[in-house]
Amino acid sequence: MARERAIEPGALYRKVGYGQPVWRVDSLLRYAPLPHVKLTRMDQPAEHMTISVATLNDPRFFQRVRTE
Repeated sequence: MARERAIEPGALYRKVGYGQPVWRVDSLLRYAPLPHVKLTRMDQPAEHMTISVATLNDPRFFQRVRTE
């Protein structure tokens, strides 16, 4: 199983690359064969996407935004 426990609602991520928007984890979807997360774009809250936990944890695609 992908590191599902490492992702919690409210965590912030952005796609790898210059100028990418920030996305917030809204919920974990565990009913699929692979766990997925629902993300909401922070600067456009009407925009959502659903991706696998494995993709979100893959540093080739997403990076976590630290809020310290």
